[in-house]
Amino acid sequence: QYIGSSTQVNCTIMSKEEAIKNGALAIFGEKYGNEVRVVKMNTLSTELCGGSHVENTSEIGIFHIISESSLSTGIRRIEAVTSTAAANFLNQRSRVLSALEFQLQEKENKVINKVSKLLLDNKNLQKEIKLTQEKSQRESNKTLFQNPEPLNNQYTLKTVEVPLGSNLKNISDDYLDMHSSGVLIAYTKDNEKIKIIIRSPNINNPISCGKIFKELSTTLRC
Repeated sequence: QYIGSSTQVNCTIMSKEEAIKNGALAIFGEKYGNEVRVVKMNTLSTELCGGSHVENTSEIGIFHIISESSLSTGIRRIEAVTSTAAANFLNQRSRVLSALEFQLQEKENKVINKVSKLLLDNKNLQKEIKLTQEKSQRESNKTLFQNPEPLNNQYTLKTVEVPLGSNLKNISDDYLDMHSSGVLIAYTKDNEKIKIIIRSPNINNPISCGKIFKELSTTLRC
């Protein structure tokens, strides 16, 4: 609205005190000398060294905000492009939209819905992949957990190395589901690093996973 009003811009040099007295706004954080440049746009704006170098607001042409952020409490920063820079910015965005239209085979008003659908489909597929991987892991665990070693008359022990990136917690849950009186030591190795989990039955269990881990950590330095 202000750009379209074709308001004349007047620049004058005066003392800082005189400028402030005439209602000029000082930009927060800026340092000013004894004499300042005052930019006045009719009744719309009066600022100290406002940075505008147009003689009329209509010369600004296109005005497009590209970012907005917080500088500190109660102070926000707006960055924008104008004139040719704004036209170039919008043309570039138009080219990006055209590329998306071509890739998605949709026009501009349907591109957002198409992208939203693709993102949702991808999210659902990732869930399905995860469920399939977990199911495959459980099937693999049935073989992995076979033939545990006896600890005593009540408990058994199984020590297994699993692939890097495996969910040790889920693997130990599966083991206890299959062996209610079993103790599991599962670990992964990444070069010299070892990740380990020790699980045992929770009810009336005399076996201390903490003691087992302490002995292992001394031996393996993990």
